[in-house]
Amino acid sequence: MAEQSSPALADSAQASEKPRRRSRFALVFYRPKVLLAVGLLLLIVVVALLAPVIAPADPNQQSLLDRLSPPMTETAKQKALLGTDQLGRDVLSRVIYGSRVSLLVGLFSVVFAGTLGVALGMCAGFFGGFIDTLLMRLVDVLLAFPFVLLALTVVAVLGTSVVNVILVFTITSWVSYARTSRASVLALRDTDYVVVARALGASSMRIVTRHIVPNMINPIIVLASFEMARIITTEASLTFLGVGIPPTTPTWGAMISDGRQYLRDAWWIAAFPGLMLFLLVLSVSFIGDALREVFDPRSVPR
Repeated sequence: MAEQSSPALADSAQASEKPRRRSRFALVFYRPKVLLAVGLLLLIVVVALLAPVIAPADPNQQSLLDRLSPPMTETAKQKALLGTDQLGRDVLSRVIYGSRVSLLVGLFSVVFAGTLGVALGMCAGFFGGFIDTLLMRLVDVLLAFPFVLLALTVVAVLGTSVVNVILVFTITSWVSYARTSRASVLALRDTDYVVVARALGASSMRIVTRHIVPNMINPIIVLASFEMARIITTEASLTFLGVGIPPTTPTWGAMISDGRQYLRDAWWIAAFPGLMLFLLVLSVSFIGDALREVFDPRSVPR
């Protein structure tokens, strides 16, 4: 009789957990600041996707006669809503196209680094032994290696491009996912349901995919959101220093670097890309913090 009632109790517990998770999600994400962050992020994504359609001009088109025109100025070809830079290029168009680079680098770096790090961390935690020791010593070496030196080395060998910047972030960022996933696997591999599945003859692949991955995905999602904010900021910093993205590609970091020489007379060159970078990173950080509260049972939604 007890054997027949235990599955029913388990099903009822799972059914009650889903409404609690949904109500917790609604309680966290229906806050004004989180809704504003989600809306702002979606707006930036839409602008980046529709950049060729909504940009008023070619971001690299120069017009020295219109150089350093302030916002809302009528130029020879169109109205410069956000002004022009030192080469007469439309700042609004460059800001719009710059959002594509920031989102592209942030998204693909998180996907590639997350996939590599989670896979290696799961192998280290699940199998242990020599594999665990080897991978964790590799993690220690990469954590001790200066990021800027690694970025300069890769760029010097391979050249400046968006692909190479994504490669740099993938190489340096997977260690965070590896350590997080390894810790989760170590906590899950000796649980009762994993031990029972192993005793029933389930393969390692089935145990990992059916019992471990679904229970460790929450901290990985939270980590990915914060890593994306960090990568976007770091990419802008590298481009500000002249490392990574080619000068011909409009980026927010390069615009801020160009505008620092004209802060007194043409503040708009650096102000508007800096503002967009601030808003993008802030929105991603707010969403990441909200996801942490949703997935962390110890946190109390405020």
